[in-house]
Order: sequence, then C-alpha cells, then structure tokens
Amino acid sequence: MQKQIYFDYFYGGESELFSYYRIPKLLITGDQFKNLSTDAKLLYGLLLDRMSLSAKNGWYDSSGRVYIYYPLDAVEADLCCGHGKAVRLMAELDSGTGIGLIERVRQGLCKPSIIYVKQFTSRAVPLPAALLVNNDVEPFEVPKSNVRMFDTKTSGLPIIEPSEVSKLEILNMKKGMHWNDFANYRKVWGNGAFLKQLRTTLVFVFGTVGLEFVIGLALALLLNTQIKGRSMLRAAFLVPWTIPSIVVAVLWSWMFQAQFGVLNFLFSELGLLNNPYMEWLQNPKTAMLTIIIACVWRQTPYMIVMLLSGLQSVRADLVEAAEIDGANYWHCLVNIILPSIKPVIGTTLITSFLSSFQQFTIIYNMTDGGPIDVTTTLSIATYKQAFTSYDLGAGSALGVIWLVILGSIVTVYNVKSKRFDD
Repeated sequence: MQKQIYFDYFYGGESELFSYYRIPKLLITGDQFKNLSTDAKLLYGLLLDRMSLSAKNGWYDSSGRVYIYYPLDAVEADLCCGHGKAVRLMAELDSGTGIGLIERVRQGLCKPSIIYVKQFTSRAVPLPAALLVNNDVEPFEVPKSNVRMFDTKTSGLPIIEPSEVSKLEILNMKKGMHWNDFANYRKVWGNGAFLKQLRTTLVFVFGTVGLEFVIGLALALLLNTQIKGRSMLRAAFLVPWTIPSIVVAVLWSWMFQAQFGVLNFLFSELGLLNNPYMEWLQNPKTAMLTIIIACVWRQTPYMIVMLLSGLQSVRADLVEAAEIDGANYWHCLVNIILPSIKPVIGTTLITSFLSSFQQFTIIYNMTDGGPIDVTTTLSIATYKQAFTSYDLGAGSALGVIWLVILGSIVTVYNVKSKRFDD
C-alpha cells in the first residue's frame, strides 16, 4: 500500500494562485505583431480565455465557428481603463480597423456584439483593397440567421418570463433550452454568495433609509415652522430629487475622487484627513458609505415631501391644548405629532425601503459592486450574473428570489397595516 502523504489545503485567496491568463508568445516575438500595443495583446489573451467558456456553453454559429460575448463595459472593468481606450484596443484587434485578430458582428437593439476570435498562428491574409483605401468601412456582418437562437419559446410576459427562464438550462445555445430541475436555484443558493449579497443589500437599505428618515424628519419639522424663507428652502431641498440618478452617480464619484475630489481637498484643509489622496470608492471600508451618502442625498427630498404633508395635517388644537397643559415641544412631538402621522411614516418608509432595495444605477456607476464585492447588492449581482457571466438562467433565478423577498415584505406590511387599522 502506497504511503499517504499529507497535502495542505488552499486557504483564502490561495485558490487563485494557479489561475492565469495566457498571452501567446508569438504575439510578443512575431514580426507581424510588432506594431500591436501591449494592452491590445493583453486584451487578446482575455478574449482567448473566454473562448473556453463559449466552447463549454456551445456558442457556435451555423458554420460551427465559436463566438464570444465581451461588452465594452467588461473590457473597461477588466483592464481598469476608460471607455475610449477600450474602444481603441478593440479597434486594434478588429478585422475592419486593425490587425484582424477578431471579427465583430453587430446585433443591434443595445445587444452586445458577437465576437469571433481568430487564430493568431494562421497565415496572414492581406486586407481587401477597399479597406486599405477607406478606413471607415464597417466590419463585415454575418447574417443573423447564422447565429443559433433558442429553440424553446417562453411567454415573454413581464415577471412571468424570468420565472420561466430561471427553471431552464439556457447556457447551451447549441442544444436549446430545457428543464433543469431547479439547478439554477441550487446554484444561486449553494455557492454561498447569495447570503453575502443579501446581507450587503440589507446593510445598504437600512443604512440609506435610516439616514433618510432621520434627516428628512428633521428638515420636515423645520419647514413646518414659520421659519423665514420657508418657500425658498422647500424648493432648494427638492433639487437633488430632480437630478437623474446617472448624473448623481457621476457627481458624487467626482466628489469622492482621490486626486482631484472636492471632499479630500476640504477635509485636508480642515485638518480632518491625514491622507489627502484618500481612495473613498476603492477602499472596502468606505465604499459602502460613499454609495449610501449619494443615495441619501438623492432620495431624502422624497422623505421630506411625504413627512411634511403628514405634519401639515396634524390638528393644531391638540398641540395647543397640550402646550396649555404644560407640555413642551418634545412631549408634543412624541405623544401627539408622530402618532398622528404614523400612517404617513409607514407608507413613506416602505416605499423608500423598496426603492433602495432596487437601487442599481448609482451603485453600478460609482463602484460596480466593488471593491471585492463589498457593494454588490442583489440588483448588481443579478445584472452581472445574467449579462456579464451570460448565465441568464441563474440570473433569472436570482431575480425571482429577489422578487419573492420584496413581495413578502409588501405582504407583511399590508397585513400589519390592516391589523392596526382594524
């Protein structure tokens, strides 16, 4: 019997020690690739890595050619570059504008292009004369019929469609979709990521809604008094609510920017920050705080408007009677004002909770769920699962679970509200 040898386990990040992206040596040594930029060669290595996933999933066209999906936003994330550079690198590799290592097929309707990755060892074929004369010629497009579509039809109805897709195996496009016995749900629940994403979502939601309520109630109470300039203040407080979420994300990303951000400059001038180049968005300890601040700034005006409408409906004679009996403002607030607007508070909190639970735009554009997934909420995870990993089945399953959670919250709220009303 062979003597057993003790081998140690992989711990933490050690599991990634032997995962590599491979860049062909010929791209470095070959004369035909001397003019190709280093970043473009790295991008080609990333494209080759995705070929294995495509082959596994059966992503072939009618001619048997393997194709991949690699949206520009994924390129930007993987290479840590801007949109313009990602476009230029793709153009370097493209058959229409560059060396010809890839060929892109446009699908339209905001769908990602199909990318054919070509063999780097193949004999170089000169470009057609038309392309040499006119660099604006569009890349050759394969007819849409050449790409296999799903064989299984679904209802296409909102809400029902994701539940149908979540129960099907749709990764293998060559064989079509088929029932997979809830494998997508087991994948989502069993990988351990779901509970972490749910916990992250709850931290974000309760942190956001809690701050919105405290700030919104304080400002609503202020605006409900006879303060000078009350009308102008009301209009000023509503401004953040009128700004689109994407603009809010860009604005606060700039304010939190490490080198040129306004906050770092102000905090440094006030002596509140030792590091003048604090990485707010890239620091796992502060990333969640940044998106909470941005969302609170964006959504607090809604809280102010709702609570202020409730405060203005409180009977003034009850407050006056309490004051005559010797009650101070705090006693009136706790015993008369807040109980009187309890239905308004409940409605406002539940709507704010649901809105924050679904928040996507600000989180995606500020942190993209990072760093190291500390801001990956269920909305971000669903998007990445379906449209970055191209696992539509698992993404739909995650979306259905998300829908069930929100439906349960609304149901519980309605039951509790009815009980209190009765």
